[in-house]
Amino acid sequence: QISASRRIKYLDNEVEKYLKGNN
Repeated sequence: QISASRRIKYLDNEVEKYLKGNN
């Protein structure tokens, strides 16, 4: 089971990749 903080870090990383890819 992934902890909440790790899940948040993962999502934050995905969002950053998305934003950088669609700038």
